[in-house]
Amino acid sequence: MLRIEILARAEDVAVVRAALRAWLTVRRVAAEVVDAVLIGVGEAVANAVEHAYLGTAPGPVIVCAHEVSGSAGARNLRFTVADHGRWREPAEPPTERLSVRGRGLFLLRALSDTVRVDRSTGKTGTTVVADFRTPAEQTHVVDHA
Repeated sequence: MLRIEILARAEDVAVVRAALRAWLTVRRVAAEVVDAVLIGVGEAVANAVEHAYLGTAPGPVIVCAHEVSGSAGARNLRFTVADHGRWREPAEPPTERLSVRGRGLFLLRALSDTVRVDRSTGKTGTTVVADFRTPAEQTHVVDHA
């Protein structure tokens, strides 16, 4: 299991991505899954950093990763991103027009197999859980040695 706790600061998002990459590499996860995790989970972390503590001091963002049992030899990887801030509804849903804003959860849902978002209604925080299935037989393994 991997557990990382950062303060909700933009400069710490890279720390999370580096730790995730190392954790995935040790587990010999296929390159395409590594890319999907780094983009998708990175977006969830960036959302927590940018939105959870808006107008207050940066609080914690906790990222956990672990393997859960899969079927037919596949491994399922579960990633949890949690904060203690406040949920903020997106100002407007993403449209077909290209936009640099409002695509984080959309990307995570597109890249992962399942996503669950538990939103706070007060100051209790938000938790995003995303599962990524890995192929039973991996042929394109990432090696960052």
